[in-house]
Parts: sequence; C-alpha cells; structure tokens
Amino acid sequence: MAERICVIGDIHGELNTLKNLHNKLINQYPDVDIYSTGDLIDRGPDSKGVIQFCINNNIKVIRGNHDDMLIRMLKGELGTYRMHTNDGMGGHNTVKSYGLDPWLADTIYKYKDAIPTSHKSFLYDLPYYRLVQVGFGNHKYFINHAGLSRYDWLETFQEHSNELNDIEDLINVAVNEHYDNLLWEHKKSNFADLTEYGVVQVIGHYPIREPQIEDECIMIDLGCGKKGRLGAIILPDKKVIIAD
Repeated sequence: MAERICVIGDIHGELNTLKNLHNKLINQYPDVDIYSTGDLIDRGPDSKGVIQFCINNNIKVIRGNHDDMLIRMLKGELGTYRMHTNDGMGGHNTVKSYGLDPWLADTIYKYKDAIPTSHKSFLYDLPYYRLVQVGFGNHKYFINHAGLSRYDWLETFQEHSNELNDIEDLINVAVNEHYDNLLWEHKKSNFADLTEYGVVQVIGHYPIREPQIEDECIMIDLGCGKKGRLGAIILPDKKVIIAD
C-alpha cells in the first residue's frame, strides 16, 4: 500500500508538457506511483512519444475514450478510423506521429503495422479503472476516465447489492455494465457518491480551467492538447502540480 500516489490528467499527445510535469513530480516525490486518467493520444503532436514515455516511466494509465477508439480500430473496426481522424477527435496528429499521412487512402491499412507491437500491447492492456488504496487512513481512489454517474451506480446497486456486499465487486459490476459512459459521458456533476465506502473518484475527460476537488469526485483534466495545461494531484495530500 502506497503512502501517496499521483494522478495526471489527460495528456493528448503533448510529450514536452508531460516531460515538464514529470520532472516536477519526481523532483518533489521521487518514489511516488504515478497514474493517468487516460487519453494519451490525439490533438497534440507526439502521441507516439507520449505512449513510449509512459511505458518507459511505468505510468499506470487508465483507458480513455480516445485510446479506446484507436484500440477498436487496431482490433479490426476499420470504420472507427474516420471518427478517430476527424477534427474533433484529433487523431490525424496521432497518425502523423507514427510517420504516416492521415489523408492518403491506403493509410488505414498501413496504420496498424506502423504502430510498434509494444505500443499495441500497452494499449490493449489499459484497464477501464483502477481502485487504489493509499495511506494509513484507508483512503481508496477510484481512478477512471469520465466518471461513474450517480444514476449508473444506483442502477447497479439496486440490481446487485443483495448478491454482492463488497464495494470493489459492486464497482467492478458497475464498470462492466456502464463502461461506455465511463469513457464517453460528459458531465460536471451528479457523480456517484461512494464516500460512505471510503472511495473517492478521480477523473479526467472534461476539460476545466482549474482542478475541481470535491468530497466525492476530483476532476483533473485541464485541457492539455486544447491550449490548456497538464495537471496532476498528489493524494491523499490533495496537492496540485501543473505544467504549461
């Protein structure tokens, strides 16, 4: 059990910003375990470099919706390529980072081969969440991408609480039943309140100007890749560290 952990928000291909933040983190907390809320790729110029940096530095990454879109394409859903590379998703910059022209007709067939096996394996293994116990106060942090909503949690609880008593089992069922929402749903409130179980959600996905630290949910996506910043939070201290 770690004394403290660090959670980084969405990175979106901004390798230099990630390096800057990482240097700040390890200078202050050299042995801290570092997690990320996902969305390593798209928008910024070096998604390939971000993935390699996370591999090299043992950053424990959660699957984001942008990551999931690429995973689905690599696993054969070629129709997702158009969505991956549209302006809103920004995947054309990911394609470029692997040395290809995203607008050539045959790129879709070369893309999978251009991505190293180590990167594909890393992406395929990304979990939808991590539940991490920290410190001696029995703090548990439910790190996921877009947040488990109050409604999805209540639905799971009502259907399964009689058969499952353990909070970790209930969270796992909630994630399995609502993983699309956990990746894609945009919300700034109405997050599941798991504080009675000693659990706090830590999420990214929704870009905000400053970290939002509430009892039930911590939001840490500061818009990196969209002319924003890259933020991280040290837990349970709730100390915020930011890189531009």
